[in-house]
Amino acid sequence: MGLLSNVDASILKMELEHGFKIQSMPTREAIRTISGLERNLPLGAVQEKLVIDYKCLNSDEQHLFFISHSIETDVQKDVPIRSRRVNKELNNFYKLRTDYLYPVIRKMRLFKEGNIEMPLQYYYYIDNETPRSFMSLGTNRVISRELYNIKKSELPELYKFLIETNLPFKRDYLNLALRNYELSYQMSYDTISFMTIMLSLESLFNRADQHELTYSISRNAAVLLGKNLVDSKTIFNDIKYLYGIRSSIVHKGTSSKLKHEDVLRLRQYIRDSIKIMCNIDMEKDDILDKITSLGFGEGASIT
Repeated sequence: MGLLSNVDASILKMELEHGFKIQSMPTREAIRTISGLERNLPLGAVQEKLVIDYKCLNSDEQHLFFISHSIETDVQKDVPIRSRRVNKELNNFYKLRTDYLYPVIRKMRLFKEGNIEMPLQYYYYIDNETPRSFMSLGTNRVISRELYNIKKSELPELYKFLIETNLPFKRDYLNLALRNYELSYQMSYDTISFMTIMLSLESLFNRADQHELTYSISRNAAVLLGKNLVDSKTIFNDIKYLYGIRSSIVHKGTSSKLKHEDVLRLRQYIRDSIKIMCNIDMEKDDILDKITSLGFGEGASIT
């Protein structure tokens, strides 16, 4: 039972493979269930953990959403977990979790805005129709609150993206950009999130020998992302503005201009850039060479 954070009922439209299913549970039932899996942790403490610490309970919809998976296996209930002999079925599940499920969640977060995470996992067996926990996994990361909502019309494109995108990427610069993109969701303050995403921007669009960083990074991103001349000019001016906020933070330690919307907008630029550059499948300098030779609105010709 892998609890999901920052999702709503739209996530139930999503179909997973290899026996994984996305399910939901009403809040009261969820709190009682997790209390049992947490060795009868008081209900109030469970609610605080799920709502405040891990953002797993959707307060508006009064539901918990989670990923489930079941296998038929023997568990030695009276032997400490570290001493247990894990059988073939359980080993196969752990491999699926690592090779399939974890990358799916990462790719879903890259596909569109929203901090979908699986911060808590409970492993249990059924004893006389009662769940008995034998292992749990959690994270000590900060879980920011950006909601992940998936529309039915987006599902075909999402499934295509999941199939065609392989993690880790073949190119190191893309892996670095993706890691900083993901880290931006794990920061308590917009200033730190913003600066973390800026590292992604620089790792994608900056050369080691480049000068006039504000201009070159803004232009490179605008050419790559702009769908037409007007769109490229808009992106160019916006990234120049955002880079100005970055400079203010670096030199002054803060910026009164920074808004949460700036974080979301910059993250969108990075998300789109990573996906485009992944499809181009070239080394960064080769992509930037092509960008340099193009004008605003001509970025589509790179692919």
